[in-house]
Amino acid sequence: MHQTGSLKLNKRFGISSLITASMLSLALLAPSASAQSAKRDIDHATFHGVNAGAPIWETNIRLNKQKIEEIASSGTRAIRVNFRLDHGYEQWDEELLKQYDYIINTARAADLQILGLMCNEATSGGQKGWNDTSKGAKNKYVQDFAKNAALLANRYKDSINTWEIWNEPGAWNNPNYVNDPQNAGITYILPEVYAHMLVETNLALRNSRNGNLIEKYDIKLVTGGLFAHDIAGNFSTGSPYIQDVYNQKKTFKAFQAKTGKKYPWDIFGYHFYISQGTKLDPAYLNRYFDDIIKTVRANGDKSNMLITEFGWPTISLDEEGQAENLAITYDVMESRDDVAGSYWYQWLDEPEERRGLIYDNVKNPKKAYIEFQKRCNQK
Repeated sequence: MHQTGSLKLNKRFGISSLITASMLSLALLAPSASAQSAKRDIDHATFHGVNAGAPIWETNIRLNKQKIEEIASSGTRAIRVNFRLDHGYEQWDEELLKQYDYIINTARAADLQILGLMCNEATSGGQKGWNDTSKGAKNKYVQDFAKNAALLANRYKDSINTWEIWNEPGAWNNPNYVNDPQNAGITYILPEVYAHMLVETNLALRNSRNGNLIEKYDIKLVTGGLFAHDIAGNFSTGSPYIQDVYNQKKTFKAFQAKTGKKYPWDIFGYHFYISQGTKLDPAYLNRYFDDIIKTVRANGDKSNMLITEFGWPTISLDEEGQAENLAITYDVMESRDDVAGSYWYQWLDEPEERRGLIYDNVKNPKKAYIEFQKRCNQK
């Protein structure tokens, strides 16, 4: 299996390695995957979204009313919210859910559309649990994850109709990840396990206590954003990992027999962290998009890409460089029929990497924020 992720030594990644390497409601389905020369007619406010950061951290609500209103004031109408079991929680109880109720209700009141993220933090058990295949790939963790997904989708069925299932399933930091997947690091999940997770989650939503949530509430599922990078000069698009997922034909055929649907997702999630210390070449970015969409289409998957993470830090670029790369990326994505939308990573600076559009509040923006605001407010 190809190396799809060997960094991410802190929350995002080991930034020094990355800089060194660099120096060396959506249009979900479309018949064409080709890049176009002219920009498309899109809803700019929802196309240009943002990662809001951890909603709750060590019992503190970080995605509060003030932060939500600041995000909305930019003109964006799309945020990505990570549903995570906060410190001390092993399951989704009413106390924790009520905190998320506040966050989701406040975001909807601000007219923000929410992409809900359910990743490894949504279910307890850890990598040893989710990559345990001693009794088969449809293991206890997969079943617990699907139950939690149904619980969350049912609770927020009137507020959230798009859910991303996992985050960067091909990302690891242990070079021996193939032989020791239970200690692969990061969020690496075995392709056979991930295929079952996607299927079981879809089926759990179809068979919830309130009936078929997918059909009743037009819920769309997104594959976990696949991690693409160019660490150490690698042209790593993530295609080999997702091909291994597509290769789980028996699992998907059984799903199709039950539902009539080829795959248990509607949208293809994608992340790219490339040219992290230099000016981005649009042709270079298009090579990544073209490569991954070629793999998607070759497997009979008509899903379009949703870019659920991308960005540049202002520790390897100055403000002008960050803003320039943001603008170049938007020009590319706005021109492609196969990109359904995007979420910049992220809203607020974190001390280690400084990927935010703003420093500490919206009154202290970076130049990238000005460009982001301009894009969101295009007519």
